[in-house]
Amino acid sequence: MKENKVITNIEQLSPEWLTNILKNKGYLSQGKVTEVIKKRSEITTTSNMHYFGLEFSDDAQKLPAISDIVVRLPKHYEYNKSIGRHEAKFYDILAETMNQLPIPTCYDARISEESGWSHIILEDLSENHIEIEMLQGGGWHPPPTKQYCEKAIDSLSELHAFWWNHPNLEELSKFAFIFNNFK
Repeated sequence: MKENKVITNIEQLSPEWLTNILKNKGYLSQGKVTEVIKKRSEITTTSNMHYFGLEFSDDAQKLPAISDIVVRLPKHYEYNKSIGRHEAKFYDILAETMNQLPIPTCYDARISEESGWSHIILEDLSENHIEIEMLQGGGWHPPPTKQYCEKAIDSLSELHAFWWNHPNLEELSKFAFIFNNFK
């Protein structure tokens, strides 16, 4: 993972910075990001999620899916820092291998080796995916529909099938720490 600037607050997110990220990762071959438009923010138990729309220059040659992004920043507590690091490692190491699977495109995942803070920039799927909230004390609001549960099971099945006898599975097993603990 490159040590380039890890953003720790959304004020650090600029069109120039995003242009460099998208070009370095191969998502933007020409042109630039001209505007970053904040849509909304959500606070979760472990992180702050910020949703943005992107505007591009007229000469931009980009992958069509890039128009909205989610920037995920861990809350500033040590435990959340650890969770953020593990999630960033997942996206940096494993998600690229699984790019045919039903997971959001990760445009950038970085960890500062010096501070331990991280950020993740993902494809925003909120327009065509539903959000189900876990209630305190258990249960879901709204309860997931049968169709939603079937899609979730299908996605999990695809993930399982993808890794079944995968030629890189042994090599990737050295990254099991991502899933095993949050020390």
